Amino acid sequence: MGAEIDDDELPVAKDALVFLVNSLNGNWKVPVAYFLINGLNAIERANLISEALTHIHETGVDIVSLTFDGTSTNISSVNELGANISVDNLKHYFPHPVTKEPVYVILDACHMLKLVRNCLASKGSLFDGVSYSVGIIYLN
Repeated sequence: MGAEIDDDELPVAKDALVFLVNSLNGNWKVPVAYFLINGLNAIERANLISEALTHIHETGVDIVSLTFDGTSTNISSVNELGANISVDNLKHYFPHPVTKEPVYVILDACHMLKLVRNCLASKGSLFDGVSYSVGIIYLN
């Protein structure tokens, strides 16, 4: 894993992609990998997720879900892995690369609410399919 490019001219990292494992039946969380990045496309991110799931499986830990913010790259990444985060064809899981058991996709609720709030703040209001308005006043 990594850039696999031996070059002193790589772009300076702007972000860190962190893989953090949280226990469902215990009281622990452990960062298992981090990558200093200057952008990754969906395929690169999906490959890192798959590699991380494979290495974590080798330790005996069962991964049952993947939680992330709702950026388009993250959604495209889980679509690459076999999920589908589309209202018309929802499949909220993808097969684990080793066990083939479902790994459920969870969009971070706090971050998703923040995205809705920011969208409403910048647009003023949104309209549903029946022309009902949803405005920022409903979040105040």
